[in-house]
Amino acid sequence: LVGFNNRWELSFAQQTLQVKPLDTAIQQHIYGAKVRAFGDLIYGDLPQVSVGVQQKFNINPTVPNSLGANSDSSTDVYLSASKLWLHAVAERNLLVNATARYTDANQTGLLGFGNNSGEDYQWVGEMSAALFINNNWAVGAEYRQQPNRLDSVEESPWWDAFVAWFPNKRIALVAAYVDLGTVALWEKQRGGYISIQITN
Repeated sequence: LVGFNNRWELSFAQQTLQVKPLDTAIQQHIYGAKVRAFGDLIYGDLPQVSVGVQQKFNINPTVPNSLGANSDSSTDVYLSASKLWLHAVAERNLLVNATARYTDANQTGLLGFGNNSGEDYQWVGEMSAALFINNNWAVGAEYRQQPNRLDSVEESPWWDAFVAWFPNKRIALVAAYVDLGTVALWEKQRGGYISIQITN
C-alpha cells in the first residue's frame, strides 16, 4: 500500500486459499487505486468520501470454473464513506464506515466472477464500526455482504468482531473472531485471527 498527499492510494494484495476438500489452492491478485473525493474524517458535516477501483485476477481458475464461474478476472468499483464522531458514546470516540461495492466477484473473487446464467454485476454493502475505549484500545465489528450467485456453493455474508491495540502511531495489533460461512465447499469457516501492521 502506497499513499500520496493524503489523497491517493495504490495497493497490491495476494490472497491464497487452501481448499482441503478439493486438495488444491486458489490464488488471487488484486491491484487497487483509491482517491479521497471530498469531506473530512473528523471536521465538518460531510463524511470523508472515497472512490476506488480493484482489478482482480484469479490465478487458478480451474476450481471456480468447475463451480459455475464464467470469468477469471474482473473489476470492482466502490464508494466508501467514513466518519469519526468525537465523544459519541459515553464520551468515547466512534468510527463508522459504509461502503457500496459494484462487483461480480464470487466470494471476493476467490471463486471467480459471474456465473453461467449470465448474472453479473450487482451492488453489495459493507459496514464497520469501532469504539475507541481510549487512545490505545478499540473494539468493533465488520460485516460484508456477498452476492451468492453460484448454484453449487452457498455464499454467506462475512462478519467479524475485533479488539485493536495501538501502542504507538506506527504499530497496530488486531485480534478478531471471524465467520466466513462456507468457502469453496468448505463449511463452517470461522475462528480466531491476529494481525500486526507496521507503518513508516
